[in-house]
Amino acid sequence: MKTTAEVFKQGLIAQKKGDLNAAMQLYELVLVNDSRHPDANHNLGQIALTLGQIENAITFFEHALSVNTSTAQYWLSYLDALTQGGYFIQTKKVLKKSKQNGVPRNLLKPYSERIKSSKVVNTIQSPPDAGIEKLKQYIADNNFREGESLASTLCDNYPDHAFLWKSLATCQRSFGKFSESLTSSRKAIQLHQDDHEVHNSLGMDLFALGKLGEAEKSFETAISIKNDFPQAHNNLGSVLLAQRLPDNAFAHFNSAIETQSDYAEARVNLNKLKSELVPFWHVGMMNDQTRNEAFSKAIGRAVSKGDLVLDIGTGSGLLSMMAAKAGAKEIISCEASKIISTVAKKIISKNGFDNQITVVNKMSTNLKVGEDLPNKVDVIISEVLSAELVGEGVRSTILDAKKRLLKKSGKMLPESGDIMIALIGADENITDKAIVDSIEGFDLSDFNKITQDAFTITNNETPKLLSNGYSAFNFDFYDLKHSTKQEHILTLTAQENGQCCGIVQWLKIKIYDDIEYENYPGMSHSHWPNPIFMFDKPIELNAGEEVQVKSTLYEDSLWFSLIK
Repeated sequence: MKTTAEVFKQGLIAQKKGDLNAAMQLYELVLVNDSRHPDANHNLGQIALTLGQIENAITFFEHALSVNTSTAQYWLSYLDALTQGGYFIQTKKVLKKSKQNGVPRNLLKPYSERIKSSKVVNTIQSPPDAGIEKLKQYIADNNFREGESLASTLCDNYPDHAFLWKSLATCQRSFGKFSESLTSSRKAIQLHQDDHEVHNSLGMDLFALGKLGEAEKSFETAISIKNDFPQAHNNLGSVLLAQRLPDNAFAHFNSAIETQSDYAEARVNLNKLKSELVPFWHVGMMNDQTRNEAFSKAIGRAVSKGDLVLDIGTGSGLLSMMAAKAGAKEIISCEASKIISTVAKKIISKNGFDNQITVVNKMSTNLKVGEDLPNKVDVIISEVLSAELVGEGVRSTILDAKKRLLKKSGKMLPESGDIMIALIGADENITDKAIVDSIEGFDLSDFNKITQDAFTITNNETPKLLSNGYSAFNFDFYDLKHSTKQEHILTLTAQENGQCCGIVQWLKIKIYDDIEYENYPGMSHSHWPNPIFMFDKPIELNAGEEVQVKSTLYEDSLWFSLIK
């Protein structure tokens, strides 16, 4: 019967000849007789490494080193297996031990360089599968208290396992422990730099701690690793919105939804942002047929063939396309919103007017003749009116455009406008929205002291007017001067008996020549609502009785008060 030494020698011969299967069988026979045989363990590790069986190789090398730590080759083979497996944290520890056991530094240098250039780190020590599964279940069940306890214990025992730190961060974050979860997330990233979920988690921690710039970079890193990662797109959108970059945020919310159409959080965020960037009144305005007909008629009459037209406030591009249809040679249409201007370009191109109309993503006050405009324009269209007429800074916008961008003989649409007012009766349509009195026998009237005194009603509501209409303020856009505060007292006469609760206001616009638009209260075709300015208390009026109202106009707001 052959001795252990003879069997080992035969294994060496087979290994040198490349007969790895025979060599393995012979080395395994050696281990049957001597499980601690260092050379047999080492050589079996080399064969396993050659066959790509890294985990087996690591186990054999560890057995060899448990018996003999003075052989440099054992350490080098062990380091080869660790680095090939990507276990760089463990490699660091083994490098330190190998130096302590006399392995020459020049032989260890390649492994140090591999660690420095590595991106993914791991560990050969793995926690029990049962522990991992239990931790996953805790998190799935939102049992973060037990999950945090288990994850913390596992991290202590297996500190080089990225999943454990990521799980611990998730549990800590659920309790608002953002500083702790930040630390855990960073440890997870050190262990696995290419894990998109970890970078997203790190971004969430940074965002919660108010570190917006760093959070943005973390979310961008997560997306660079996995572009179709809806959570990171949604989170990046949120952090961009917090940094007042709504257009960029809009794009990432969209990307999140394109990746996962049923992603509710991204849809909520996008809808909220849309309501801010593109208020819903745009749709009502586009569908206001009376307005559209009036502007179409006015533009058709004002615009001549060969005209250069400036449209302030592109919106959907509707008025610009009307100008193109009327024969304008060129239309420059400016829009401050990047999102709206982008869609307007698509609409204009889709309707075949992209050769005539140029959309510029700027406010009109930033346009420059010779840069954005070839020269001063023949016609300015500026439908940037609010329900109060002045609410969108229309006066300063038109004044600037008239001075810098319009030819001396140029035309303006609209040409003028009136802020109209009348006394409004205290019917249920108004009082139910604005006044509370006695409810179920309880006096709640004091609540009126903290509610707003101005609101709007839609034009499908028909309020009771107690007086004729009066022009509170008139604007001739051709003769517009620098806007300053204006204040005067108007006397309104009641046309019938009734209780009056305040002032109703509407617009009367002269678009061009004799073409006018007026959203008289109760006209259901208008998209502009009617503002109501409430008196402190309703007053009783008789027909023929006069009421004095102080009318105050600021740059972009106005107010009407009863003079007692």
